[in-house]
Amino acid sequence: MHAQPNQPFIKDIKQTLFNYWKNEARLIDYFCFHFIAYNVIHSNREYLNKWQAQAFLSNKQPHLLQESLDKNFNKDFLDIIKRESSIHKLTYKYRTFKKGSFLDHLVNDY
Repeated sequence: MHAQPNQPFIKDIKQTLFNYWKNEARLIDYFCFHFIAYNVIHSNREYLNKWQAQAFLSNKQPHLLQESLDKNFNKDFLDIIKRESSIHKLTYKYRTFKKGSFLDHLVNDY
């Protein structure tokens, strides 16, 4: 995340996060920050108007490779994935992987 110093939206998120941690001892959901940002945006008309004026960017493309890691490797599909995004969300949570999968190819051929 990037913002100018003292940006009101970021200050409101920060204050909301501080309030959250005053009442909670642990993170109640992986997407907690997203929920907080959503609520801050939707509780302020100015923030909401700015948010709705922004161009929409999907997060689907950076997840394509991660969603394919356990599938049989396909060079043509890998080329499509690489054309769709130059950034890829991956995971470290695979302890084993099947021979011939995308993960097998990435680990052993690179």
